[in-house]
Amino acid sequence: MLARRTIEVATAAATLDAPLEVPAASDVAVAWTGPGHDRDFVSIASVDQNPGAYMNYTYVSEGSPLAVTAPPDPGLYEIRYVLREGPRVIARRDLEVTPLAVTLDAGDSVAIGHPLEVSWSGPGYDRDYIAIAEPGQRPGQYLTYTYVNEGSPLSVEAPLEPGLYELRYVLREGPRVVAQREIEVVATTATLVAPDTVAPGQGFAVEVEGPLLARDEVVLVPADAPARTSELAQRIGPGSTLQFVAPGEGGLYELRYLLHGGGPVIGRRLVEVAALAAALEAPERVTAGSSIAVGWSGPDGEGDRITLAEPGSAPTKWRTAVRTADGNPATIVAPADAGTYELRYFSGESRQIATQRGLIVE
Repeated sequence: MLARRTIEVATAAATLDAPLEVPAASDVAVAWTGPGHDRDFVSIASVDQNPGAYMNYTYVSEGSPLAVTAPPDPGLYEIRYVLREGPRVIARRDLEVTPLAVTLDAGDSVAIGHPLEVSWSGPGYDRDYIAIAEPGQRPGQYLTYTYVNEGSPLSVEAPLEPGLYELRYVLREGPRVVAQREIEVVATTATLVAPDTVAPGQGFAVEVEGPLLARDEVVLVPADAPARTSELAQRIGPGSTLQFVAPGEGGLYELRYLLHGGGPVIGRRLVEVAALAAALEAPERVTAGSSIAVGWSGPDGEGDRITLAEPGSAPTKWRTAVRTADGNPATIVAPADAGTYELRYFSGESRQIATQRGLIVE
């Protein structure tokens, strides 16, 4: 050994300046001095937690002062300056976290799917929220919620099933429920006023009495369709009268009021779509190119026609046609080509054939 010397390693020192007590879950302003090494941090921890454990922390690279969020549970904690190496606590001070004063004021009951108005007081931290939850759900679970930054009062949407629920103020930190009260969600109904019977393709009005919430729908479906079938649907608008067009196929149908569109059915009304009644009178055989007088009876609706078509062709396809509005009997010119054809009563509303009969052109 040629030489030696003693090196003194200085002990790292730090100071912390912060309030002695703060409300639960609030941001604590901490002024600090210390080595400021990369990834050193200021933490809030329980007094018995080891140096590397904490409730919340902020890296000292954020500067001084910096903010650390207090725990959501009241009690006695420590603010610590923690060196990244070790980790090791080189400064600490006590911090008392005090309970929050929170209130919730709302009606004792609300109808399913309706907005519940809630007046509240509390810390109003960013991303705190008012929730409706089932009893026994964990603090971070809910059925519906609204952030408190909406102000007071705010609205929370009621669940779609009747029953007893809890209204909660939930802190973002934790999350923690810091206030709650019981509310009852009750059933509601709607009334639909419509004709008992309509013709296929006929337009008709439906008067609606009910919640008239923005996402509610009235649907027209076969009477035996599953509960939440949505075929001919009308979204509830600003008024209470809806316009429907009957299906082209006769049968028994049902108008249903669906809460929030896909929600429960709270109103029903049966509507029969009656088969079209129509008849045609004409010769069985005619000469090619001759005029045919076709007597008819039927609804005489807008767009109704007496048509001459080839057998098997679609209802909307024909060789020639005359509107029923042009008179009775209707005059149709037979095709120049001999063959077998059909005379049809075509409904303009349903786009269906109400009746037909054969015609031989010679």
